[in-house]
Amino acid sequence: LRQQCIQLNNLRSKVLRESRADVEARYQQAITGMQRFLAKAKQDAIGQIESGDLKGLQDNSNKLAAAFKGTVIEPMHAHHAALVKEAARVKFLGDWASTRQQLLQANNAEDILAAGAALLLSGNADDGTGLLLKSGIFTSTVLQKRRDALLRSQAAVLEFDDSSDLQQLKLVIGQPGLGDGFLSGMASELYEFQTRSLLGDKQWDVACHLEFPKGLSGKSEMVLQFGSGDKFPVVIRIDSKNVTANIEGINEERVTPLSFKARQPLHLRVIYNDGNASVFMNNQIITELATSLPRQTRLSFTSTDSEWKLLKLQVIGSN
Repeated sequence: LRQQCIQLNNLRSKVLRESRADVEARYQQAITGMQRFLAKAKQDAIGQIESGDLKGLQDNSNKLAAAFKGTVIEPMHAHHAALVKEAARVKFLGDWASTRQQLLQANNAEDILAAGAALLLSGNADDGTGLLLKSGIFTSTVLQKRRDALLRSQAAVLEFDDSSDLQQLKLVIGQPGLGDGFLSGMASELYEFQTRSLLGDKQWDVACHLEFPKGLSGKSEMVLQFGSGDKFPVVIRIDSKNVTANIEGINEERVTPLSFKARQPLHLRVIYNDGNASVFMNNQIITELATSLPRQTRLSFTSTDSEWKLLKLQVIGSN
């Protein structure tokens, strides 16, 4: 899968437009397969931490590092590997209940790093994050960087079937509803939220699946922006008739509208690779252009006068 993923990723920027949908579909299939491997490793990590199998935990992480090297999934594993490396120093006390209690009492930087990592790996996100955010403990730059590596998730695949998915989003305005497998908004409310994971300015891939159960009115507008501060070089606007991609390039600005039917599912994807941004709608490319992004680039989502459902949000990035 690794070699297939690398080869298909290279092809994406070289094939003719009419062949790109096929290559894109094959690439996404390879990515999905790799994501399943990582998801299984994360699930296995819970049992390994709780049973004290720290060697097995490290061995699995090392195998995945080789399997993901050079692919867009590598940043996802880098975060997992950082957690595993720190957690390997935990002293297992024979059972998880006793060990967990001991971890919660960690009071120096090295012990807190190990304890926080182990708690995060075991699914105790609130306890792990709380430990790692203790003020005044991480006094050196090196310690702070190690702490930040544990707290920085470089990727998110959200299907909104668990309330923990909301932890990956920063809600700025409004409170979207969490249904069984979707995030939703009402036309009477204004919404704005951002991804907590940074995309950065090197290589990333963002995809979302949107639905509009009642269509969109003439006042409806949804906006997906990629950038930071007051600089958003890549913007996608959705209204009742069109999906419009706007890319501020290095030498030009390109605005490309494409008509769509609001009552049909909408699959959007934005890929940034080697200074080139590409926007896809339902696996068909809308536009692409060379552009420069801020280092702190992330995704921002806003909605006005729109009833919507977000069924999936996939963010894979390298900061």
